[in-house]
Amino acid sequence: MKKLFLRSALFILMMSGGCLGSPMWAAHPADVITVRFAAPSGAPARSATSTVPDIVTLDGTGATATILVETKGLEQDVRLTTTTGFSVTPALIKAGAEPTQVTVKNVSSRNLQEGKLILRSGDMRTYVSLKGIGTPLTVKDISAN
Repeated sequence: MKKLFLRSALFILMMSGGCLGSPMWAAHPADVITVRFAAPSGAPARSATSTVPDIVTLDGTGATATILVETKGLEQDVRLTTTTGFSVTPALIKAGAEPTQVTVKNVSSRNLQEGKLILRSGDMRTYVSLKGIGTPLTVKDISAN
């Protein structure tokens, strides 16, 4: 009975695409995540809203994710930075500009790298949690030297 229960639970978990840990979002080229700095009725923005999942996962060294940033209603430019192991382009988005695509890249070869994408505009800040899974380094044959 226990064996049947465990098999069915595992089957349901595999079919639902679920994971045993915290919810994750695998970044694929087709996935576009949006961060909006916009207030209703054209008033100055006081906070950010987003469609960002709990964690954006970048699988492999050099893997990228695209985030769409809308700066309508901002009075100051948005500065984008990342923690160690990730890079972001562009680093600055002008206030009130058209929606801009921001690319986050995993530059770490570590097995697991966790960090954040930080978006700052004046006193407002919003964070996107990042998880990078590095590609193993190639093994070099040093016996020939």
